[in-house]
Amino acid sequence: MRWPWLRDGLDIWLYFLRNAEKMDKEALPQILREPLVERAMEELQVLTQTELERERYESRRKAQLDENTRNRVARVEGREEGREEGRLEGERIATIRIYEQLLGRPVTPREDLARRSLEELTRMADELQRLVANR
Repeated sequence: MRWPWLRDGLDIWLYFLRNAEKMDKEALPQILREPLVERAMEELQVLTQTELERERYESRRKAQLDENTRNRVARVEGREEGREEGRLEGERIATIRIYEQLLGRPVTPREDLARRSLEELTRMADELQRLVANR
């Protein structure tokens, strides 16, 4: 269907405000499928619900927002943990290479050490430290 009288955002909003109570959110014309119009349809739907339906909607909405917040916090914490682990791995690699030099051993390429876990690097650094101390 063509909507020649809906030329800009103002026309769309005026049409929406005049006809919203007759519209079906699931069957909105393509020209009205804009995020703000769809959000307005959701709000209108909430306003016309019974008290019980509105409470259920608000409860679901709160649960969604809480879940989104938990996910954002988990991502931030994960990034921080990753940075800390990366810093520790870098320190262990530097320590291993210094101990290898002190022992007169060939220095293990950084790429080889970077493939190892933090636990492996820590064990290697501890073993090399013990060898240096016993020299």
